[in-house]
Amino acid sequence: MLGPVAAAALVASAAAAYPAVHVSSSASAVELFAATELRNYLGNMSSLAGMPAPVTLHIADEKPDGDVIAVGFDAATGLGLAASELDGLKNDSYVISSKKSGIPSGSFVVTGGKASARGTMFAAYDFLRLLGCKFLARGSGVPPEVAFTMQEELPASPPATIPPVDVTYHPLYEYRDNNEWAAATLPSWAGKLGYNGPNAHGAGPGTMAVAYAGGFVHTSYGLLTSGGGGASSGRGPPKDLWDQHREWFWCAQQLSLLFPTF
Repeated sequence: MLGPVAAAALVASAAAAYPAVHVSSSASAVELFAATELRNYLGNMSSLAGMPAPVTLHIADEKPDGDVIAVGFDAATGLGLAASELDGLKNDSYVISSKKSGIPSGSFVVTGGKASARGTMFAAYDFLRLLGCKFLARGSGVPPEVAFTMQEELPASPPATIPPVDVTYHPLYEYRDNNEWAAATLPSWAGKLGYNGPNAHGAGPGTMAVAYAGGFVHTSYGLLTSGGGGASSGRGPPKDLWDQHREWFWCAQQLSLLFPTF
């Protein structure tokens, strides 16, 4: 009869490995980056769980034998997911699923839409979040003085197997950013939280931020200045809009009542 230590070792050695991460050889730089991130995080989680085999990254047109996590559009549709399931996904939208029609039992797809700018990367991070990873800001560990490290992002007890999942996500806002210190100085962390402003994705391939045409947080200042001096004067909205649709600028009206000199 096995003692408790030997029994625990036997259970660990018998633990099933996580599926291989598969990405097509035609994958975009963002998809390849997302697949690499998944492999790295899942590899560390499998080590914590005592799994006998490392998580592998398979880059090829054809998937390897066995269960896989198919990352990116071509890998997902090559696995069996109908391309129509990804219709309507915009740059930051994504699908994480093991349940949709065409996906073999035991396998998963983690993907944005075709030619998506960032969706597959956001899908990869959300997939990890579903498995218990936490993306913390610098100094937000336990205890508080612990710095931001990869170890802190991993679940204390990684799941022995990846549970079934079926998520289709569309961000509510096209432009998402945060001007706090952590987001501005830790661009890879900002990307993990789903931001797509100029501070995000510093560790990613190339420039993946939205080309936002506004004026950052100061965009509204001119619009909130009453008087309708026009955009060129720096004193409010265009005069014709101010005269015809002043209700559009209720903030300016309220401020004018409170502060007559505003």
